[in-house]
Amino acid sequence: MINHRRLAIIDLSQAAHQPMWDESGRYLLAYNGECYNFRELRTELKGKDLTFQSDSDTEVVLKLLISDGPEALKRINGFFALAFYDTKENVLILARDERGIKPLYMHRSGDRIIFSSELRGITELKPKLSLNHRALLAYLHLNYIPSPHSIFNEVQKVEGGTFCRIGAGEKMEVSSYPVAGEIRQKLNSDPESSFLEILESSVKRRLVADVAVGSFLSGGLDSSLLTAMAARHKSDLRTFTVVFNQSDQYNEARDAATVAQHLGTDHCEVEISEKQLLEGIPEILKEIDEPFADSSAIAMNELCRAAGREITVALSGDGGDELFAGYLKHRAL
Repeated sequence: MINHRRLAIIDLSQAAHQPMWDESGRYLLAYNGECYNFRELRTELKGKDLTFQSDSDTEVVLKLLISDGPEALKRINGFFALAFYDTKENVLILARDERGIKPLYMHRSGDRIIFSSELRGITELKPKLSLNHRALLAYLHLNYIPSPHSIFNEVQKVEGGTFCRIGAGEKMEVSSYPVAGEIRQKLNSDPESSFLEILESSVKRRLVADVAVGSFLSGGLDSSLLTAMAARHKSDLRTFTVVFNQSDQYNEARDAATVAQHLGTDHCEVEISEKQLLEGIPEILKEIDEPFADSSAIAMNELCRAAGREITVALSGDGGDELFAGYLKHRAL
């Protein structure tokens, strides 16, 4: 049994709903994520006389997996967690994107397997689980629990850049898949000029959607750079900033407003009080599946709630600190 709740971004029609079967009824895909090069892959697959019933990236991923098997994973430019099932061979493939951006949890007991993009998808089915003390120690050291561990001994995370092949009565096979290295080659040969080219191409791909797309803007280097690139390709870009009126130390509204004015975006300020932050903690704890100590999640939750009334997809500067050495801890390394 597979249940799927879809956040529709590309092709909002029923033809793109999931879980998705192929025309023969043999193959099934449940897929959480986006494939940014789906148009190029779709053209290639059409050249192999494959037909499509939707305009979604999901169907492209399904047909690519049917055509190439797990080799298809290295050709997906995007982020994903997926389950691909072959009813004839009775084989299940679970896979996760190279960086492990999308989560994927798995529990196996005898011939029973439960997998989910949320830990609650497993715990709600009430399997017998015990606390993973080593994972808890890792959390207290790192502020999160790294893959392949989870807070429960009996639940593992599929690691980024790997896939699991599970056949009836067979031992589970875990394999990594090599990802195309064209981007790395470009960066190694000419890092300065190729970096901006690659980053802008990446931003441009993420603007492809059948829903409203905006950008979270703090006024810092990371989010300002992404927003500037997005504004080149989207004239009606909406930007959103958290405003902490009770704290000058954390209030980035002035910098964000300056950037938004310079870029000509449709800018929105989301005011958050100390009272709202405190009241938001119980809700955040319900949503977080296992211990996680990034306190910015509280403010981010309020920002997403407000932005979600206007847009469905938002670009953000997350990950930029690692690229640009944004904090003293990165400089120390």
